[in-house]
Amino acid sequence: MGKPQPGVPLRVEGPKGKTTTITDAKGKWSLYNLSPGQYKVWMKPPGKDETETPINFYVKPRSWMTWGGKDDTDVYTAPELKFD
Repeated sequence: MGKPQPGVPLRVEGPKGKTTTITDAKGKWSLYNLSPGQYKVWMKPPGKDETETPINFYVKPRSWMTWGGKDDTDVYTAPELKFD
């Protein structure tokens, strides 16, 4: 109960549109180069319908650049999705 699970499809919506991802072997997921703003994530646990209530998270604007003026890839973390 309440454990992250691998292979779970996720639907993510944010300021620039929608995308999907799948949790990895440890039940974690990631998306890269997200624009700042509010995001929502819906999950579809195995054998169940997609969740009706999304999990919300916010990506803050970048506040620095690397020495050469080239942006580093940002990695943002969001709440873990756990299943009952």
